[in-house]
Amino acid sequence: MPADLLARISAEIEERQSKLRAAVDEYQRLLGAADALDAQRARGRAGAPSHDQRVRGRAAAADRDQRARGRAAAADRDQRARGRAAAADRDQRARGRARRVSPQQQATAHAIVAALEHGSHTVGELVLVSAIPVADIREGVRRLRAAGAIAPVERDGRTAYALSASAG
Repeated sequence: MPADLLARISAEIEERQSKLRAAVDEYQRLLGAADALDAQRARGRAGAPSHDQRVRGRAAAADRDQRARGRAAAADRDQRARGRAAAADRDQRARGRARRVSPQQQATAHAIVAALEHGSHTVGELVLVSAIPVADIREGVRRLRAAGAIAPVERDGRTAYALSASAG
């Protein structure tokens, strides 16, 4: 009986091995294919972009769009600031109070109006944000106030300047 038992167990093992041999062969082929794909990805020549690559691509495109919108908005603000400063110059000339305005004075007026687009500022703050000498800022503020483009406002017990409501 032990010989029959050993023969039967041996036959069962051989039968099971023959059934699993096909699965083992397929497993080996899949491992080889996976290794080949990993190697191709490592060389950067993968066929279709991965999910992560697609997500990063969409995020990069969204960032580019947002930066473009920011540049367009900044250009818009700059254009409005130039328009306000030019209008202030025209108003001042029309009132007969202004003498000829130099290009430097115009640039100072544009810089002041552009800074005030973002909120009120004191003269000292305008000097810091524009890097224009304090005397030029004071003269520019005086001219813009006379033209009605900006108005003084009280902020923390100090005089600051903001775009006037009529200049918008």
